[in-house]
Amino acid sequence: MRTGVRLSFVLLSSLPLPWLAGCNALFGIEQLTSGEADAGAMEGGILRFEAASDEDAKDPADAHHESLGEGSTDGDSADRSCTLGSQCQDTWVCDPVMRRCVPEECKDDSNSCGTDQTCVLQYHETTSGACYTACLPFVAGACPAADVCIPVTSDGSEGACFPTGTIALGDPCVVSDVQSNCVQGTQCIDTTVSGWKCTSLCDYWGSSLYCTGSDLCGPMYSCLDPATGDSAAIGSPCSAGAELLQVCGSDGRRFKGACVKEQGAALQCFQACRTDTSPINADCPSGQVCSNYPGLPDLIGICE
Repeated sequence: MRTGVRLSFVLLSSLPLPWLAGCNALFGIEQLTSGEADAGAMEGGILRFEAASDEDAKDPADAHHESLGEGSTDGDSADRSCTLGSQCQDTWVCDPVMRRCVPEECKDDSNSCGTDQTCVLQYHETTSGACYTACLPFVAGACPAADVCIPVTSDGSEGACFPTGTIALGDPCVVSDVQSNCVQGTQCIDTTVSGWKCTSLCDYWGSSLYCTGSDLCGPMYSCLDPATGDSAAIGSPCSAGAELLQVCGSDGRRFKGACVKEQGAALQCFQACRTDTSPINADCPSGQVCSNYPGLPDLIGICE
């Protein structure tokens, strides 16, 4: 189990995850947490395929954490109830079972959690993690029946179990690091345009779970309106109004690519890929290799 996974249901919090009708979408995938945008960056209604920057990864909940200051000993946040790691003092986390602020349970460079657990970093710019029940995304029975398995790595290889809620698909929801708040099969993400809503989960890198209707699967493992991406096909120039790292290349089920610059100023739609597949380059067409590209999250590249 990889250590120090960054989880973020704001998955796009600063981007005021994972998305919105009538808006451009930039392909962003850092892991999903309350302080950092899993899996994707959303900015001005545009969904991008990119790792979160220091400024872009801010979540409204971070204001509380920052107000405590580095190394704060503010007793008000010690052993207090919480739903976000960013509500706790520096080096403390929100325990997903007790739902209280506790000292760090693990570090980003070593998984000191128990068997069948994974270390998740809950907020921006921290090396302190909380221990969650580990799961394999999109595998039946991966979590207890009352939980949902949310991917917490950009390549979708690892997940964490979160208790489900009662909020229906498409309804407003409240972001949390300790529960999904949404009904089974959905997750709470920031749509930028219409706020936090429960959206359907989808298997971006696999074929276990597709979106219904005209929605397309985005890199944050949520179903998106087709209008969030650029209309360019893989291998074709992106439109004049496209943004760097904007999702593109719809195959009718998912946005397969990102608008990037290669040998020139014009943006072109390149197929996205995982750099850690076995066999290597498995996500790319024959004759192409999966290469790292500046701004993309760890483990994600483009086929060229």
